[in-house]
Amino acid sequence: MTSTTLRISPAHEKTLKESAISFDEAKAWGVTSVTDASGLQGTDLDYPTNRGRTGILFPLRMLNGLITYQLRLDEPDLDDHGKPTRKYLQASGTGSIINIPAPMQDRVNGTADTERANRVLIVEGTKQTIAATLHAPEDLLVVGIQGCRNWSSEGVPVPELSTLLTGREQVTVCLDADWHTNLNVWSAADSLVKLARSFGVKDVRMADLPVGGKAGLDDYLAMNPDTEGRKNMLATLIDIADGKLGRKPAAKKASASVKLDEKISVDLDRGQIVKRSTSPDGMTHDEVVLQAAAQILESEAHVDEETGDASSQRLTLEVTVPTDDGAASKYKVKVASKDLANIGDWLDRLPHGIGVPIPRKSKPDDDVANAIRAVNTDITSITVVNHVGWTFDAEDDVWRWCDGSGAFGPEDKVTRLRGEPASRDFQAIDLPDIVGVDRTLIRKHARNFVMARELFRPDKKFSWDVAVAAWGLSFLGITPNAALCYFGPPSSGKSTIAQALASSLSASWAPRSGSAMATFNARPAGMDLMPNGLSNCFLHVDDLRPESDKRSMDMALKAFDALLRRAHGSGGAVRGEVNRSQDSLGVRKVDSSAPMMIITGEQIPSGDGFAESALDRALFIEVQPNTQFTDEDLPKFENLAKSGDFRYATASFLTWIANNIMGDGHLSTKEARESFDGWRGHLESTRQQRAADTIDPERSIFPADMKVSSRARLLAASLMIGRESVLQWAVEIKAITPDEQVALLADFEVGLVSAIKTHTREVMGGNASEAEIALTALRNAISSRQVSIDPAEESHKPLIGQLIKFGDASGPTLAVNHAAAAAALRWTGGPRALQRALAEVSLVGSDGKSTRTAKVGGQRVQVCAINPLDWFGGAAEAAEEATVDTAF
Repeated sequence: MTSTTLRISPAHEKTLKESAISFDEAKAWGVTSVTDASGLQGTDLDYPTNRGRTGILFPLRMLNGLITYQLRLDEPDLDDHGKPTRKYLQASGTGSIINIPAPMQDRVNGTADTERANRVLIVEGTKQTIAATLHAPEDLLVVGIQGCRNWSSEGVPVPELSTLLTGREQVTVCLDADWHTNLNVWSAADSLVKLARSFGVKDVRMADLPVGGKAGLDDYLAMNPDTEGRKNMLATLIDIADGKLGRKPAAKKASASVKLDEKISVDLDRGQIVKRSTSPDGMTHDEVVLQAAAQILESEAHVDEETGDASSQRLTLEVTVPTDDGAASKYKVKVASKDLANIGDWLDRLPHGIGVPIPRKSKPDDDVANAIRAVNTDITSITVVNHVGWTFDAEDDVWRWCDGSGAFGPEDKVTRLRGEPASRDFQAIDLPDIVGVDRTLIRKHARNFVMARELFRPDKKFSWDVAVAAWGLSFLGITPNAALCYFGPPSSGKSTIAQALASSLSASWAPRSGSAMATFNARPAGMDLMPNGLSNCFLHVDDLRPESDKRSMDMALKAFDALLRRAHGSGGAVRGEVNRSQDSLGVRKVDSSAPMMIITGEQIPSGDGFAESALDRALFIEVQPNTQFTDEDLPKFENLAKSGDFRYATASFLTWIANNIMGDGHLSTKEARESFDGWRGHLESTRQQRAADTIDPERSIFPADMKVSSRARLLAASLMIGRESVLQWAVEIKAITPDEQVALLADFEVGLVSAIKTHTREVMGGNASEAEIALTALRNAISSRQVSIDPAEESHKPLIGQLIKFGDASGPTLAVNHAAAAAALRWTGGPRALQRALAEVSLVGSDGKSTRTAKVGGQRVQVCAINPLDWFGGAAEAAEEATVDTAF
């Protein structure tokens, strides 16, 4: 403290005088009044929770010469009964202090001018210590303790007592006058006397103040206004003291209002969690519970969108840890809400092992957890869904696309809602909030993204155009029904194209400077799980290459097939899993995420055991070395991707889609919820019509004489919708002109026809049947939750069928109500056309017909019973786990 702040108010001067301390003596001692928030500046009490408290400030000098401070409060803290619980404030973490007044420093060990004191007086209370020091004889060492038990910490004597007491001839203990009648004080006196004797002091005395109540030594000395008289009183008090404590007082009878009160407080400034104990006689004692502090910044509710359950809560803590220089460092960690009381669980998550050496209890501490929960009332609540992609925001009644840090809607990106896919790697998807970003800059980034084609060689621009079409398709909210595969030798540039596209989600996936979103794993189960949580998005999987032996290659081909099926809405398999939190076995829900697959590899899959239909699920682009870019343009393309600016295009496109989903925005909650189904239904209908060339036969994508499989038509129609959507967005934000839109779309159609021709001729050589395209449409509608096949599901989705056990089938069979399905899918030609398409894969009844009567949702209807081998395919194990009903 600076000397300019040293002043003592008249009220405090009176208080000190009543304790045998004059104004001049108090001023010389460094005592001062604290009357406002600035009064604690320069002291170890100066932190937010203390500012504004008023009282008398006393310096306390420790044996090592360091100064700490104590504030005697003008207005003590009170309990619920109005009884004072805390009269003094000390800095958190200082613990028990032995006060060695400055005039007594030389008497501890002696100096050239001062002899070592042979007698010691231990005085309870700060004012009492000052009064005793002012009136002590020269051969007496006066030391102070702040309370009757503040010479120990958790029952262990402070080490300073050994230096202060060992080798002395006489030690006198002077506690407040009630030590005869108060069991707590008597017990403390008894322990202190025994401790002094254990240090070899033979003459240990207990001073007996001839006053009543809780009066202290200062009150006793103040009875005599004469300084010399006070010195005589103190000398006589010590002379007549003896080592007898007398009879142990009886314990007070317990009552509802008399108890030991303990409170846990979190000191964020100091980085400590402190327990303050208040005994029945009003004495307080602070104990540092943890040399770290924490507050909750965010509370994440992980929501099951099907059930609405949010029982899984995760907290983001800001943990403050004190440093050696007296400052504090702050770190963020995440912990499950249920594990907050397990202090070691989140301390050990601090970086660089910082939390490991911090002492903590081995058992859960609910009191500490509750104190942490209470310290910050401004906690940010966040809703977390288990996927990226579209979800309904009930707070704003809008649809939003969630990434790892927030969610995009028609007008903004909020951070109170975000997605968390299964793979931690995909949680890196973090798109910029473009609210407030200059529109000119957004247009520039969008144009650079769409027109990066100009950096390709003239005959290779389609390589980028089709990637951008797949990019656009992936975000629209419909099942892609397409995958894009770039195959070629090492260093051909295939991964450069795919990683540039992936940089539109995160710069960490850019070519050269980053890594691929995912690397191929030959285990089918691994490939099946990888896309979990990647809804309405795309996934780049790199490094599919030939295996050295047949078994490994078969596994690789099955894994590849699993990825392609995901892009067509097959969903993940039903799998058992261990629920570690409940120590039980359970079943993981089927994940219906169907990301657009971008796969890069060295060789187009082929060979025995690989279904030809799998090749028809993707468009294959052959990439040869040195064919895509010139040496001058390749670095330009890579630098565009590495900049991370493509992410602005993604953010803008998602905002555009959100606006299209919500329409004019003036919707009721029910209408808003249903708007997404309307948007998807429109896109799906357009796709089916385009695949069947019923929109405008004169403008068919494919020439009339070109033989193309139904699945290839569906793939082409899907990519066309993606391309058209991207170009429409780019025109509306003025990133490209309408004339450029027309030219780019025409170029894409030409390139797509050429690619499909090559694909059909060189990769496939076959056609999908009407039944295959019908099954694909049904799978898409079910996986995207446009329709339902579960009668028990509580939703407004149309029930188009049900899994039923028929006597003539080998297993669970999907009974399709073709009338309801045709209406839901807006099938061209209606129920009869859908029935004809499904006839090829339907079980034939005893009457020779491909339809039969069965109960669907409790009603008897005509159904097509789909052959289990055609519906479930390689997922027979999942079929066995499915819930089924009997036919009647």
